[in-house]
Amino acid sequence: MFMTIFNRLKDRNRSVKFQVIFIAVFIFLIIGITIFTRSMILQEKKDKMKEMREKGIHLVSLAALHPVKDFEASNRDFYLRTILGHKSSTDLVYCFVHDNTGYAVASFTSNLLKVDIPNEIHAKSLYAMSLTEQTFYDTLSEQSISEYSKPIFENGRKTGTVRLGFRSPSIELFSPERISLLAMFAFLMFTVAFMAYYGILFAMRPVQRIIYDIKNSSGNSESVSPYFENGMGVERIVGDLNNSFLNLQERLNKIESENLDLATKVGAVSFEKNQIVNLLDSMDFGILTIDIHDNLNYMNDYMSKLLGKNLKDLIDRPLENILGNDEIVTFILQNEITESTDTVKHIETTFPEVSPGDTFQMSFFNLKDSEGAVIGKMILLKNITNQKLGEKTQQEFIAHISHELLTPLTTIKSYNEMLMEGEIDKIEMQKEFYNTISDETTRLTRLIQNLLNMSKIEMGSLTINKGLVRTDSLFQDCASAINASALNKGITFEKNVPDRFPSLDGDKELLKVAINNILNNAVKYTPEGGTITFSLNEQETIITFEVVNTGQGISKEDIPHVFEKSYRSRDTHVTEQSGTGLGLAISAEIIQLHGGEIEVQSEPDKETRFTISMPKEEYYIENK
Repeated sequence: MFMTIFNRLKDRNRSVKFQVIFIAVFIFLIIGITIFTRSMILQEKKDKMKEMREKGIHLVSLAALHPVKDFEASNRDFYLRTILGHKSSTDLVYCFVHDNTGYAVASFTSNLLKVDIPNEIHAKSLYAMSLTEQTFYDTLSEQSISEYSKPIFENGRKTGTVRLGFRSPSIELFSPERISLLAMFAFLMFTVAFMAYYGILFAMRPVQRIIYDIKNSSGNSESVSPYFENGMGVERIVGDLNNSFLNLQERLNKIESENLDLATKVGAVSFEKNQIVNLLDSMDFGILTIDIHDNLNYMNDYMSKLLGKNLKDLIDRPLENILGNDEIVTFILQNEITESTDTVKHIETTFPEVSPGDTFQMSFFNLKDSEGAVIGKMILLKNITNQKLGEKTQQEFIAHISHELLTPLTTIKSYNEMLMEGEIDKIEMQKEFYNTISDETTRLTRLIQNLLNMSKIEMGSLTINKGLVRTDSLFQDCASAINASALNKGITFEKNVPDRFPSLDGDKELLKVAINNILNNAVKYTPEGGTITFSLNEQETIITFEVVNTGQGISKEDIPHVFEKSYRSRDTHVTEQSGTGLGLAISAEIIQLHGGEIEVQSEPDKETRFTISMPKEEYYIENK
């Protein structure tokens, strides 16, 4: 009877013990799942924030490569579509392109999300001289907004700012993928706990056997365990067991220390690798490395976007299957055959399928180890389309300037030789020759002065000596300078002035250069018998100078380019006239340096109107 009660109590204790173990395992499982879920959410949020930051910096850097005028008028839609193409993947909320005065020449704001941008965020972006990252909490959308801004520089001078705002990425707590992963993790933890429990019981059997033998040897001297044969006593067994545990603990400590050092080194290497990868991904040219068997082992983000493929889909694939450009593959094979592989080699190529119209320069390098053995190759791809266009434009500009310089010099030399040799006897003819030489000298002087002014503007060394400018004197000087050439060509020159002449703050001599360039341009393209009207008007806060001339007009395609340096229209009525294309460009730069604006309105076969707007000063002179 007592044995029955004892056995029942023993079974009950085992049931309670099993329940306690089950509850402990269940709690451990819940805690593990919670920690694992939180880690997944934090890591996913970190990855998405990193991805958003990389794309934001890359996108704003690309946009800042273009001058502000590319976002004005007809060009605006093209560049905005390029930026908005990233909206679905980057949660783009707004995009602003400001000129140097802070005016937004191009803007976009999501219709689904209204944003209240703080003034300090706006001010810091506009006045920063480098890439700026800012984060603020928007009270309207109740979301965190990250803004990336970068200034636009042209010829070493800041001309505008690009600003992009991104909504913080959202994290779905119970996504199907996360639920599946948590279920797998829970099953794995339960399996590990189950196997660990019975594994520990199995591993403890030898120890339990030793303890059992020790108890038997101490309680009954006749019952001797095999461990006590050949004179082995309890102290010997316990001592050996203690030494074994101490040796095991020492080895575990040594392994733990080695693992800690190894983990530190791996962490440092991983950090440096990530830094290098981030640096390479931020480059504005493509980088691709292959092994000695011409299989891909790395390419940066620029190259991935250029090819429209991901690195994980191309890893360890042959080079000819990746580039799809036989010209590059042939060039690399040819350089592998030659012995002079230490020098950098270049080739110009195109990718008509993925980037039509662009020209790329490919550079080839051999990668070597410390002993000089070739272990791989590196290919760099850089878009040189703008560089090629710039070289072509520069060559055309030099050729055109050379022609413009040579023409008046040839005329002056020829007329001078004829006069010196006495070939011209008639006084009237001699006066005509002298007038021609004077005109050509004036033309040559104006050309050289325009070249000097443009050079100073591009180098930022053009000095503006501002002061109070009387518009009556400025207007009269400009009109007098052009009156004679207009009359000689049979052009009617009309002047419209107000009753009172306002004043402005500026450099009078530079303003005369700007206005005279426009007037000279009007005389040049106004046919004989035409009319030029020169007007001065006053509005609330600005003064406007208008030059209107009759003639062939300007086509819609040429109007966006009339203020570009060395640009000349292809129309025959323009090409038949001499000129460098610098006058209007210099005028636009001078007016902008004074804080003013210059506009042109024209249509083919109609009048052309140039309007210069300048801030006025509160000072008037009566027109008497």
